[in-house]
Amino acid sequence: MGILYRPVGLTLPYLLLLLYLPFVPVATVKTIHGHTGYFFQISIAFTVLVYLVQIAFQIVLATLGEQIVSSCNFLEIVLRHVGLIKFNGMGVVPILEWFLPDIVMLISTPAIYLMLRKLTTTDSSDIESNGPPVPPESPQISDENMNILKKVGE
Repeated sequence: MGILYRPVGLTLPYLLLLLYLPFVPVATVKTIHGHTGYFFQISIAFTVLVYLVQIAFQIVLATLGEQIVSSCNFLEIVLRHVGLIKFNGMGVVPILEWFLPDIVMLISTPAIYLMLRKLTTTDSSDIESNGPPVPPESPQISDENMNILKKVGE
């Protein structure tokens, strides 16, 4: 979502994760603690890192003032291409539009990871305490019906 909406440098990790996604196996008990789990942990780390960089940049601009980054300055152009823009003087809607992909990723990625972990874990204590699984009993056939079946089979 953020890759198409904001084609800037900070969305490059999301593009790389999106391109790697076909190689991630389906979440099972084994893969959620292995390859799939690592993929989600890396996704969460990238998301948190990108969000913290955005917040830190805004805090630096708020505390040191705008003299660091002036309009159409080389540093401002580079930072804009990286994905760091000044929010000073912007309305609430443009700021939300800029932060919304990061907020969605920050909420949804850990939520999906935790749901997959919960869905793929099995409670082995119940299996061990009850012993081996007992196969279901087959329905009993009366002697009369058994004789009928034998005659049909002849």
